Amino acid sequence: AAEFPLSPSRMVDILCKCCDVLSAAHKAHIIHRDLKPENIMVLEPDKPSDGERQVKLLDFGMALLVGPKADQRLTQEGLVQGTPFYMSPEQCKGEEIGPQSDVYSVGVMLYEQLCGRLPFMGESPTDILLMHMFNEPEPPSRTNPRAQVPAVLEEIALRTLAKDPEDRPAGARELARLMREAEARNFQQKPGTQRRMTVRRSTVEMED
Repeated sequence: AAEFPLSPSRMVDILCKCCDVLSAAHKAHIIHRDLKPENIMVLEPDKPSDGERQVKLLDFGMALLVGPKADQRLTQEGLVQGTPFYMSPEQCKGEEIGPQSDVYSVGVMLYEQLCGRLPFMGESPTDILLMHMFNEPEPPSRTNPRAQVPAVLEEIALRTLAKDPEDRPAGARELARLMREAEARNFQQKPGTQRRMTVRRSTVEMED
């Protein structure tokens, strides 16, 4: 997290725009598989009149085509590819992956920006893969107590890092909606409450 800390609003704007690009890719049956800060380009306007910041996703070299028309050679299970720090549990296992795998990777980046540290650190890539598969992440506010972590964003990050893809937001579009709603509430959550995030399962990220 070289640029830690970003303001909550800037962090959410960048990650939501990343999700917007991902949503379009997912509709085209494309899973990025290697989301990480190095593969996100942020173009800031020189002045307000130049418009909004732009966010571009780079390096689709490891992207996976899924769906009925996909080449079976690209969808075979048992092949582990990606950057260990940002890989989903199912990706670590070499299992079949879908949009929620990319959502998990965005969740890792959200977690990292909230507290300045990755959710899982190990002495070897294998250690990190195993932690993604079996360990629960510490809440960002505990990982770095000195960071001012908005409770609502912490809740979204932890939900996005669920081991089971079905327990995560339904897709990139849904994750962006949750973060934008949090920003609209000025990142406020009632003190002493842990509100369960409601995910609309009617959202469909993959379309024929």
